[in-house]
Amino acid sequence: MGICGSELFYYTLLKYIEQTLPAEFITNGLADVCALVDGKDVLTDTERKNGASKKLGYSNKAKHFAFRLISWLTPNGLCVEH
Repeated sequence: MGICGSELFYYTLLKYIEQTLPAEFITNGLADVCALVDGKDVLTDTERKNGASKKLGYSNKAKHFAFRLISWLTPNGLCVEH
């Protein structure tokens, strides 16, 4: 059975990371490092009409209504945002 869609993206990304891993990472025992993860919250206005979206959009990190941006930085400098 083959892979498709998002599975293909992640499989390709992992193969790319394996092929471009800096030699310093391998010699220092960091060959298993895939990425550093960072999350940022972008503050927005509070949704007042819909109570469910108000609860879903609240950020404990920012203590305000916000959208979250998550990014991964690979050892060779590639940034993947989601």
